[in-house]
Amino acid sequence: MHGWREVFQQGEFPFYFVQLASYRYPNVPFALAEIRESQLRCITQIPHAGMAVTVDISDLKDIHSKNKQDVGKRLALWALAKDYGFKDLVYSGPLYDRFEVQGNAIRIHFKPVGKDRGNRGNRGNRGGGGESRWCPAFLVYHCR
Repeated sequence: MHGWREVFQQGEFPFYFVQLASYRYPNVPFALAEIRESQLRCITQIPHAGMAVTVDISDLKDIHSKNKQDVGKRLALWALAKDYGFKDLVYSGPLYDRFEVQGNAIRIHFKPVGKDRGNRGNRGNRGGGGESRWCPAFLVYHCR
């Protein structure tokens, strides 16, 4: 992003990108989690950056998802909310904030990004085990 901004000499113009699609990468089982962690760091550390999340609309068997319309809508929501003054849009999914260890569980806190999405469980996530180790995790979401 820094390079693009330097080339175009327009200052810190908005830069929105698409999250790497869910896909089963051969021989590198946790590469996707590490890349997504890097992508998250981009939107939290680089001014005026945003990411259209695709984890819920990707196809594990097709690296180039055919669902381009929802990806485009998600990018447009970032622009509408951040650049065109639409205040009440939910333009992003939950973004990681911090965690707390509570006995044999870990409570993960997310930054609020919109309306309550309800409570639900999900077995398809992977939690970081520290030092680049990733392991299957069962999550229960509690929204306020």
